[in-house]
Amino acid sequence: MIDANPDVIQLARDLKRRGARLGIVSNAPYSVSRSIKESEWGSCFDFFVFSCDYGVCKPERGIYRDALIQSGSNVHDVVFVDDRKVNVRAAELMGMGGILWTNPSDVRQRLKELGYLL
Repeated sequence: MIDANPDVIQLARDLKRRGARLGIVSNAPYSVSRSIKESEWGSCFDFFVFSCDYGVCKPERGIYRDALIQSGSNVHDVVFVDDRKVNVRAAELMGMGGILWTNPSDVRQRLKELGYLL
């Protein structure tokens, strides 16, 4: 079982209430990806793009392309959040917005500044 930070799950739920489609893009191995998908909090997300399923890892361009396709959104309407600057930068180079993960409250504040949360 993979535990999630309750503040992160609350942020995901708040975004869902605002109509956002949420996804997880991860370089996790198959065993971890399966645990995430099957977790109680996995239902907070609309799609998953795991490198073990797609054969491409962050920060390679292909994984962001696959995530964009899964999101069904226009690239300029997508915000990518990650704890590694190189991964955020790769998403930005694709045309997505980017937020470097520090903690839930900082990400929440950045999303408010961008108009995704009130």
